[in-house]
Amino acid sequence: MSVVGIIPSRWSSSRFPGKPLVDLLGKSLIRRTYENAKQCKGLDRLVIATDDLRIAAHAKAFGAEVLMTSCDCLNGTERVLEAVDQRFSDAEIVVNIQGDEPCLDPKVVDTLIDSLKSTPEAVLTTPVT
Repeated sequence: MSVVGIIPSRWSSSRFPGKPLVDLLGKSLIRRTYENAKQCKGLDRLVIATDDLRIAAHAKAFGAEVLMTSCDCLNGTERVLEAVDQRFSDAEIVVNIQGDEPCLDPKVVDTLIDSLKSTPEAVLTTPVT
């Protein structure tokens, strides 16, 4: 079963423009989120989906796979959907990992993936911590 984690990330937040690249103790927010998500055992692939060249260049510099998406996406969910349409239409499970959640416990994502694998009739689930 193919499982893809997609981290939507955009520069143009109305409340905090440039938030993905803000420094948190020596690493950017997006890098901390990505490195944390890489610890998930259930993901086959992990990609950052962005519409911003600054975020893309930064993410590629620390080794992340990056997919450029349209600036027309209104939110992270639309950005994930566009990424799926572009490159991951064969994925059986897609996990939307918020780009501003650097402390999300990888076990939460792995539990979510296990739940979806064991409940094939489920089409959507949301973890709550």
